[in-house]
Amino acid sequence: MSVEPPPRPANYSYSREERYEKSVGGGTSDHEKYAAGFAAVAIASAALAVPLVVQPQSTAEFLLGAAALPTNIEQDRLLGLFAGGLLSATAAAWALKGDAERHELDLNTSENLQLGLIGFAASNLAANLAHVNDLTPNGLAAGAATAAISLAVPAARLLVSGSGRRKVGDRIKGAFDSLGRVFDLSKGGFKLTSALYALLVPATVVAGTAFTASPAASLEGTLGYVLKGADSVYLWRQIGGALLTISPAILLTLKEKADNDELGETQPRILNAGVLLAGVVQLAALGPLAADGGGGRYLPLLLANAVATTAAGLAGLTSSNTAKKLMVHARESTDLGGGAPGLLRCPTTDENGYRFVKLDNGLQVLLVHDPKTDKAAVACDVRVGSLSDPDDLPGLAHFLEHMLFYSSEKYPVEDEYRFAQFFICPLISRDGVDREAHAVDSEHGKNLNSDAWKALQLWKHTANPDHPFSRFATGNLETLLDGPARKNVEVHTRLKEFYEKHYCSQLMRAVIIGRESLDDLQALASSAFGPVPCRGLRAPSFSPEATPRAGLLMKAVPERSGHTLELQWRVEPELKHYDAAPCQYFSHLLGDEGEGSLFALLKARGWATDLCAGESGTSFSAASIFRVRIGLTDAGQEHVPELRFDFAEKMAPSSYATTLAGAMQVYGRHDLLLAIHHVPQRYDPELLDTVLSTLCPSEARVLWASSSFQVPTDCPLKEPWYGTAHSAGPLPAEWLTHWEAAWRGEGAALGDKDGHRFCGMHLPPPNPYIPSRFDLIKESSSSPAKIHATPLYTLWHRPETGFKVPKTAIYLHLRMPEAYLTPRAAVSTQLISRLLTDKLSEVAYPAELAGLHYGVRATTSGMLLSFWGHSHTLPRLVQTVLDSLLEFEVLPDRFELAKEHQAKDYANMRHEQPYQHGLYLLSVGLEARRWHVRDYEAVLPGVMGDSLRAFQTAMLGTVRIDALIAGNVPAADARALLQALEARLLAGRCSPLPASQRTEARVVALPSPMRAVHAVPGPNPANDNSAVVVAFQAGRDDVRRNALVDLVGHLGKREAFHTLRTVEQLGYITHLSAFWTLTVSNILVLIQSSAHSARYLQSRIDAFLPKLADSLRGMPAEEYAAHVEELAKAKLEKPKRLRDAVNTDWSEIDDGTLRFPRKELEAAAVRSITQEELVAFFEARESRGYLRVLSFWLLDTVVNPRTRRSYSVLVEGNVKEPAPEAAGSKASAAPPTADEVLVSDQHSFKRGQALYASFL
Repeated sequence: MSVEPPPRPANYSYSREERYEKSVGGGTSDHEKYAAGFAAVAIASAALAVPLVVQPQSTAEFLLGAAALPTNIEQDRLLGLFAGGLLSATAAAWALKGDAERHELDLNTSENLQLGLIGFAASNLAANLAHVNDLTPNGLAAGAATAAISLAVPAARLLVSGSGRRKVGDRIKGAFDSLGRVFDLSKGGFKLTSALYALLVPATVVAGTAFTASPAASLEGTLGYVLKGADSVYLWRQIGGALLTISPAILLTLKEKADNDELGETQPRILNAGVLLAGVVQLAALGPLAADGGGGRYLPLLLANAVATTAAGLAGLTSSNTAKKLMVHARESTDLGGGAPGLLRCPTTDENGYRFVKLDNGLQVLLVHDPKTDKAAVACDVRVGSLSDPDDLPGLAHFLEHMLFYSSEKYPVEDEYRFAQFFICPLISRDGVDREAHAVDSEHGKNLNSDAWKALQLWKHTANPDHPFSRFATGNLETLLDGPARKNVEVHTRLKEFYEKHYCSQLMRAVIIGRESLDDLQALASSAFGPVPCRGLRAPSFSPEATPRAGLLMKAVPERSGHTLELQWRVEPELKHYDAAPCQYFSHLLGDEGEGSLFALLKARGWATDLCAGESGTSFSAASIFRVRIGLTDAGQEHVPELRFDFAEKMAPSSYATTLAGAMQVYGRHDLLLAIHHVPQRYDPELLDTVLSTLCPSEARVLWASSSFQVPTDCPLKEPWYGTAHSAGPLPAEWLTHWEAAWRGEGAALGDKDGHRFCGMHLPPPNPYIPSRFDLIKESSSSPAKIHATPLYTLWHRPETGFKVPKTAIYLHLRMPEAYLTPRAAVSTQLISRLLTDKLSEVAYPAELAGLHYGVRATTSGMLLSFWGHSHTLPRLVQTVLDSLLEFEVLPDRFELAKEHQAKDYANMRHEQPYQHGLYLLSVGLEARRWHVRDYEAVLPGVMGDSLRAFQTAMLGTVRIDALIAGNVPAADARALLQALEARLLAGRCSPLPASQRTEARVVALPSPMRAVHAVPGPNPANDNSAVVVAFQAGRDDVRRNALVDLVGHLGKREAFHTLRTVEQLGYITHLSAFWTLTVSNILVLIQSSAHSARYLQSRIDAFLPKLADSLRGMPAEEYAAHVEELAKAKLEKPKRLRDAVNTDWSEIDDGTLRFPRKELEAAAVRSITQEELVAFFEARESRGYLRVLSFWLLDTVVNPRTRRSYSVLVEGNVKEPAPEAAGSKASAAPPTADEVLVSDQHSFKRGQALYASFL
């Protein structure tokens, strides 16, 4: 919640002052008061309407006295039509009573009704005042009382009360905005009910205006007789007032409800009932006159209006029931390209059922019935974030997120995870404030050396200072504890106030995914989320005037080596036009990497290494940013002032639930799935012109980051939160002159000396990789089979069409012993991979646009080529990549750039997080064949372009290929591809790799006992964080051993998080899990901290392990069994995508383990491990013979100092203050223990150790 979620559509945007609904002295009592008030309005209106229908003569005498006696048929008709208006007011008031009870009086639809009721009451009072001499005292009293209460209650809500107060002009503007949308029938597809409501609105307004402005003429023209008395004028004006005010308000509300498929809700059902009754009364009054041939020339129009009113009310009531049934299968049976629209447009392969539900508390839930899922998922998006932080407590929203996850009234134990309770009754306990504030500070600490975070804060730092976007959003100890303490600010109280002020069911969108039926999921949603408090809060909205001023140039010194140039423009948010997606056109064209693209031209100049372009929301309403980011070479850094851009000429269940929940805050139901996948549905050239007009030089904001900038010469300023050295000023005039000339089409473009404007750039040609065949093969298999082997390759094949996608995955691992023989060989292989990717960028980019992907990666065994995409055109891409590899050439200019980039990659490893550096050193220390990056840096300068081609020839001299081809591909096609590759290799003088020379994947086998410790200073002196990474080695891949390791990781991860992070507050990053070093399993524990030394962190891990033993020993049997079954089910979870399934198969082939039913075998092993066996391990401390039993040997290795085998990496940051002991006293970190083996040189250490056998 440290980042504001995306805004809702324009008709749900409200001013910031409106968000607070429940004040200290008010809240629920106010809503009850208004509910009672609107109930009184409904009763009063009904008390007049019913007698007018049932006893018209008596009622006329009561209202009009002798002037109305005796009543005639004409007057009965007027009384009936007047009753119809009163019935409409009754329905509106009763619907508003329900809105008050649901705390929804602030919704636009509800406010429209309140304004309509005010207008109706005002017209009623005006008529009474105009005819005060024509009414009886009883009539005057009854009319005045009904009108007064009808006016007073909504007026008090809209204009007087603190909870509802807003500018009258804003409310009236909102009503006219609704009126302006009345003929928009495109939202969610055409709906008959929506069309009926839309047609009735102008009809009622025109009739009402005529009846009130010219009663005599309109009455004669409608009913066909001359106005006879004041009583008729009075009634006719009352009828006109209703048609002019309350009727259109009701119809506008129903129109919006119909557009959003919400006619099944309580409010629209009441309103439709009122519309139906009003229509029936009108028909009863006018039908006989029309049947007798009477009436004036306008009677058919009024009668048609009555028929349409009746039909609309009936259709609305019927449609609400139909929609509820359709929501059970709210999906479209046709593909995304066409077909009749349903409630939710889905791909043809989507077999899920969907249902939208609005709970009684206003919380909207999307239910997803996935009959094939192995896991359920729940996500809830809350419409509040860091932009709502109070000015004096930056980071409070983020801090509250931490506190919500801390505990709740129902589950008060710390870290006892129950999702919905976070929003129902969080404890926000006082004793957790200090702990979680330190956790927030630790989270901020890990970001201090991140260039992405530093750049974001620079944009915020230079933004509009009056906008909340400019504030520091994460929070730290200074903003959340120390600073408030100095100002006597009670943070605990402010947290609770923020929760009550901003957390509300109406601002939440939830998604529940499961294999249960939709009815069962709906019951679960009601049970879990129904108690979430309903406070009637409104979604916040924020001014678009947040971004830095136009024409700004910032320079900054990044953490990592290199140079980047980022240009930004403020644009209209894409989410407002998601169906047209105008920014995607420019993102596609500017981000194109193919021939004739901007990037291709920059790359040809030797100026750019990468380029990306696209729109991204700024997380506040009404504004977004279009970015163009260019990675620069050293030469490009020198030519930044010369760049001239001619934009005028360029055109898992949990993840799914989370994405959908956020999207529900923004997009309409009908297009929800299309919107989250950014599928354009219409072409709008006017929107394209609007976006294009904003991408002009004068509106640009530029961030130029370079490690070559000097402090303070180039960057004299210091950003206060991240300490980024920077400068800020206007864009140089000469830059703008060049850019604006290009914009106008004048002069040269992008360094073109001859004045040719396009300079080789052109629109992309037709894409040859777009598939046209999507048929699926008939065969399918659950695991791969070895279908062919020669001395040069082994081919595995798995036909798989169960995912119903016409796609294929291909893995080719070229095992070449020369590739990683020495550090120089490893660097050369990496350079070849980089140059190959560089060469393919223009050719393969169209393939990526068509859904095809490839990868080229140097490995410790050779080179891995991977391919994925549509089966029809994927072979074309494979052939292109293989041709480039086999016809490899070294271009001098591209080689120098690749070498420069490689050097920066090596150098930038020093800027990784300390725990990441620890994991890297762990791999170097335990993998037998693994060079250190410093070895690469030492040899890189000596690698020359003229020797690289010779190395490539030698590398490909002897090859062994392991291949897997899986998916929608028959065995014959798989064989043909490998046979063609073999023929090419053999023709190029490549020979098969002898078995004696095949590469191995071996791991150091730590002796028992051993406590190896490799301590190093942090590679980045500017990073204050320390980290410890400890691997407790278990052994070589074995089903039962793996199950034990996984079970310890599964049972220990929560205990580690609670003890090491929540209670001891050691650091934000705390982790315990199973971990693999190639084919050897370990239990991994890692901690990163900005407050403690690595040595102290290691001592806390040592102290934690016995506590874990105690926890396992005291765990109730039922709880243990539940954890075991949870882990087993997780292992048996089916992959959701073809690529996930194939990746699992490839791991078995690439590692040589070949346990294709691994998940089933390990799940069975997990279920066979009893709690007694687990506990026996911890207690078997002395019996060496007993430890030979495999199931106990592993765990005793972790706990018992006499037998355990561990390898620790300590990455020390800057000197820390003495760390507190568990008891709370101050003490220095624990000294090295006597049993430690200090590893100063990892390669020397490895040479003295035994190795596990290789599976290859």
